[in-house]
Amino acid sequence: MATAFYQTINQVNALRDAGYAGQALSGDRSETKDAINANPLLGQISTLTLTHASATDTYGYTVGSYAFSATTVAPCADAAAAAIQVAAAHNADPLAAAEAYATASGDDVILTSYFAGAASAFTVASPTANVSAAATQTAADATAIPFGKGVAYMAANASGSALSAAQASSIADEYCALPSALGVPSIAVVYSGTYTATTPVAAHFTLDDKTYIAVAAGANEDAAMDALAAEINLQSGVTLAANVTGTNTLTLTASKGQKLDLSISGTSDFALTEANLGDALENTLMGVSAYTWDTDNSTLGSATTEYLPGEGVKIISRGSVLVALTGSPARGDTVYIDASGDFFSAAAAGRIALPKTKAQWRGPASGGVAILDLL
Repeated sequence: MATAFYQTINQVNALRDAGYAGQALSGDRSETKDAINANPLLGQISTLTLTHASATDTYGYTVGSYAFSATTVAPCADAAAAAIQVAAAHNADPLAAAEAYATASGDDVILTSYFAGAASAFTVASPTANVSAAATQTAADATAIPFGKGVAYMAANASGSALSAAQASSIADEYCALPSALGVPSIAVVYSGTYTATTPVAAHFTLDDKTYIAVAAGANEDAAMDALAAEINLQSGVTLAANVTGTNTLTLTASKGQKLDLSISGTSDFALTEANLGDALENTLMGVSAYTWDTDNSTLGSATTEYLPGEGVKIISRGSVLVALTGSPARGDTVYIDASGDFFSAAAAGRIALPKTKAQWRGPASGGVAILDLL
């Protein structure tokens, strides 16, 4: 029995030593998710603003390599009516429609690519005098996601707005990205009342999984805000809070992926404005991008080490997985992650501590990789 046990341990260690980042342990009951590497994955959008002179104006522009023109017909009382006719003519022309899809919006004709990504880019040039052209969104590819990286869930593309219907044809309901795509959590505290000198003000704030209480007072509201910011930074151990003198505004700004929350007591005259608080990695981490043996899979980049933009990503969401590590954590130690999706066994600036209910280390690294238990 003892011999079999040690053989099993040796097999696990051998796998770890020879394994690849993102590789699930053999025999482990891992769970996986699938998402699209779609951040930032943007399609091209160009806006053409029309000027109306008569019911039979001719509007022209070159889209891609094709010179398109359309003449409106009566009744066409204004630029908005002209935009409807021009957009319809654009979509009815197979050569113009092959480059981009047109929609009318007020006095504008909006040209949109049919899919997202750098390959969707088109050009608009040589507009007639009654057409003003501007690029309102530049096509862009998502950042490739290497194997063995922490992957975050994204509800929209990097611009913070959902893709248009024309762009979304190749995009699944769930997007994912490296943690660097997450928003920066921030809270602005605005004092709007009359401050009574030396009145204590308490800030109860949570940074990641730790809660702090900072109490301060001052001769006036700016002095109180300055003192409170200093106390918050002292308690948290980082430069988290800053007060802008004369604005009655105290701002708390955390690092990407951090969990931030705040409440104020001691007066009822504070108003809180929050931004991007839902982007905490504690809430958005989907798991680890999985290593795959399928070298012919179109999702793989050079040297079969990454998932390409706009392609499906297999994510290990629960179970034991190998990740790159140079530290020596003990079993059950805290797991830290940074904006690049790299994992660490020690705290440092820019690293987010994951709750032990979500992830723990199995033991020290060997051969450049360590076993990460996703719970």
